[in-house]
Amino acid sequence: MYTSPVTLHEAIDTLVRDPQAFMRSEVLCIAGKTTASAGPALFELRKTSGAIWSAVYVTHDVAAGVKPDRFVAWYVPMQQIGNFSVNWLPTPEQSPIDLMLTSQLSGCMFGMGESGGRTCVAHVQPDQNAYKNTSVSPGMKHAYRQNDLGSAFMHKDLIPIAAADFDYDRGEKAAVVGKRTPDGEWKMYIQRFDMLAEQVTGLKTV
Repeated sequence: MYTSPVTLHEAIDTLVRDPQAFMRSEVLCIAGKTTASAGPALFELRKTSGAIWSAVYVTHDVAAGVKPDRFVAWYVPMQQIGNFSVNWLPTPEQSPIDLMLTSQLSGCMFGMGESGGRTCVAHVQPDQNAYKNTSVSPGMKHAYRQNDLGSAFMHKDLIPIAAADFDYDRGEKAAVVGKRTPDGEWKMYIQRFDMLAEQVTGLKTV
C-alpha cells in the first residue's frame, strides 16, 4: 500500500524508482528551463504546500553532484510550434538515466513516437498569436491552435499523449514523467491536477 512520503529522501526515492506510485496522490509541479537543451539534468525537489511537490530544473552540469534534495533525470524542454524537433530518449546502452521529466503543461501538447526500437518525444507550445486578429471567439481560437498542434505532431509521426481539452482540462495542469523499464521500453505517466485544490484529478499511463 502506498503511503505519502514523510521525508524528502523518501519522496525522491519514490519519484525516481516508481513515479507512477508517487503521482497517484502527490501533485508534481515541474519547472523546467526553455533555453536548455534536451539531455541529462539535475533537478531539485521541494515540498511547497499540502500535497504539492515542485521538481525544479537546476543545471545540465550533472557533474555538479547530487545533493540530498537533488536527483538526475533526462530533461525534455518545451519548444515552439514553428520550429520544433523531436527529442530521442536514451537507450540503456546510451545512458544509465532511466527517468524523464519535462516542464508542466498548461495548454501545451506532449507527443510520443517510435522508430527502430527507439522512443522520441516532444513538448510543444501552440502559437499564441495564431488567429489573434480573427473574429472567432476565444474558445474557438484555442481549439484552432490545438488543432494546429495536432497536425504538426502528425507530420512528425508523433502521437499526442497529453493534450489540452482531452487529457487535461482548462483550469488544470499536467505533469509528464517517463520511466524506462528494465527491458528498455519507455513508459509515460501523465498526471492531471488542480493547483488551487492541491489535488490529483487523474493519472494516465502510456
